[in-house]
Amino acid sequence: MNALSERVRPYLLPATTAVVAAVVFAVASRFLIDDTFITLSYARNLAFHGEWALVGGHPSNTATSPLNVLALAAGTFVVRDAVLACGIVFVLSCVATVVAFRRIALHQGFSTAFAPVTLALIVVNPVVSSSLGLEVILGTAILAWVAVFAMEHSPIALGVASGLAVVARVDLVVVAAALVLIRSAPLHRLWLSALAAAATALPWFFVSWVFLGSVVPDTVVIKTGQGAWGEWGFGNGLLMYLDIYPAAAVLTAVVPILGALCLLAVPAVRRWRRATVLWAWAIGGVTYYAAYTLLEVPPYHWYYGVPAVAGTVMFVGAMFAAPTVVKSVGLAAAAAAGLAGAALWSWTAATDRVVPITTNHATANQYEDIGAQLPAYAGDKAVRSGGEIGALSYYCECLVVDKFSDRGALEADLRKKTAEPGVAGWLWRKNFHFLDFDALEQTGPIPLDYRLLRVNWMQESPPSFVDWPITSPWTGAGELHLTKPDASIPN
Repeated sequence: MNALSERVRPYLLPATTAVVAAVVFAVASRFLIDDTFITLSYARNLAFHGEWALVGGHPSNTATSPLNVLALAAGTFVVRDAVLACGIVFVLSCVATVVAFRRIALHQGFSTAFAPVTLALIVVNPVVSSSLGLEVILGTAILAWVAVFAMEHSPIALGVASGLAVVARVDLVVVAAALVLIRSAPLHRLWLSALAAAATALPWFFVSWVFLGSVVPDTVVIKTGQGAWGEWGFGNGLLMYLDIYPAAAVLTAVVPILGALCLLAVPAVRRWRRATVLWAWAIGGVTYYAAYTLLEVPPYHWYYGVPAVAGTVMFVGAMFAAPTVVKSVGLAAAAAAGLAGAALWSWTAATDRVVPITTNHATANQYEDIGAQLPAYAGDKAVRSGGEIGALSYYCECLVVDKFSDRGALEADLRKKTAEPGVAGWLWRKNFHFLDFDALEQTGPIPLDYRLLRVNWMQESPPSFVDWPITSPWTGAGELHLTKPDASIPN
């Protein structure tokens, strides 16, 4: 009996994690945000039609996480449902993360409770729980294994994991580099990791460059072109969320900020200095935050996922390495924040039918209903989106267009990047070397037959074929109108 329990014990944590993660996603799948459905649309089109496109028949390159799309497409091809595939990828990512965290705990001499505690605090963090289906958890799983292989000095595996991190999301190179350069030893063996990373990542970037027309997704152009939302950029964006979603903003920041404070104290605390992999990850998170602040990108809430995860890993690890009293107080505070995060998610889902932080104009259920009805009015005609395309495109499976699905509509923005002076312009010209700008210009944007106009409760409604009520804590109550393509909101 004892021998059997010893053989079973290593599998209890991943098995329990899988069950809990499956239950979490089963509930959360009803409240996925709009950008998640952009990824799901790409995955479904790739799985069923072999197309890299948001809308079938119109190739585009606006999937921010190619690896997430590829993983979801593989799952969708097997189970024939992209949302179910999303759940499978989420569960597998959680299991991979908790197993990697357990390896880190054993190596650092922590209790293995570090693994489930850290993962739970990550998942219930409002910016993460509000971004399920995007690449936050997948990226965390990969970075966790980068940390493991850096810690264990496995140069080939380290390179493979680092390459996967970059394909999962290009900007994860910041955190991966911190883990590799700070924790990996000796430095003269890094060339093996570099070769393995190149062999892993370059095939995708070559395919993207030659066949999709750009090395990096066009979303880099779209998002950096949007700039700050008025006075709110990435650097101060959490203060904006503090005004709109105060509880969620506080619960997003509290554990990562405590982690940042622990990072500052590392030179003075011997136990923490020895946990190199933790403060290397934290330094990567701080660097990521600084880089996004300098880029002046909009404060989309899921962008905060990477630094939130890094701060959480640092804080929980620091507490497990701390003396008993500090450990007890710190973990009790973290547990309180985690329980509050779970309670907040449950409350917002039950009352507003949304996640704790949303910048969408409607709930997922409303977009699902509108998407199901839209073909009856628009048929196979082109409909310009009302500012959000993911869920409508996914549920409609019709021609909903904007810059995310129609590269012709993005042509001027892409050309503008290539015309930038200096090194930046040269890099953009190389990025779009294989993109046929002349063909894009000649084809132009997809001709529109209809337009979706979002009208808030204070505005006069335009003449329309049909309208649907929409609600959101972000924009309030309103209506989405299907109108002629040249319609506008009356003054």
